[in-house]
Amino acid sequence: MKARHMQTRKKKKRQEESSSCRGIACCFEWMEAIVGMLLLTTVFFTFLCGWKRVDQDVMEPSLYPEDRVLVTRFFYQPQVQDIVMISGTEGDERKIQRVVALEGQNVEIAQNGQVYVDGIIIPQSDQEGLEEEKTVISQSFQIPEGYVLVMGDHEKFVQQEKDWEQNLMDKRQIVGKVEAVVFPFDRVQRIG
Repeated sequence: MKARHMQTRKKKKRQEESSSCRGIACCFEWMEAIVGMLLLTTVFFTFLCGWKRVDQDVMEPSLYPEDRVLVTRFFYQPQVQDIVMISGTEGDERKIQRVVALEGQNVEIAQNGQVYVDGIIIPQSDQEGLEEEKTVISQSFQIPEGYVLVMGDHEKFVQQEKDWEQNLMDKRQIVGKVEAVVFPFDRVQRIG
């Protein structure tokens, strides 16, 4: 009887040791999964996409100040009409604008600020008062290789000589394409 009691006691002790090991192993499994997800999330938001708050109003009505947008960075090549995030030259300031012309395209700027790319008018949100027919051209240039011309949706070029140069961006400055508005929730939408 004493031997049987000892066997039962040993069996219970092994079960207790086994269950406590399973509890520790389970905790390590959970921690491994959480750390893995944190690393994966960090890599995802560092290299593939990111968030940006719209700070300027030049993109209205497409984007409004305080909108939060999702920007993809993975192997992006700019296309005309894409809304892009551009790395800033001053500090880490980044701005969001629309690509209106690619390298090699001919751009003409009329005296009224209207822009033509390869002879086609670029639509702007505030075209009230602009003539439909081509007006007198004040500036004409070709986009150099490796560059794109960007503008806000209601931005106009003024009559200053070489005003367009501030909107000429090296393609390497383009961080990525704006894919969607994710906040505020009443404005959630896919862009482009």
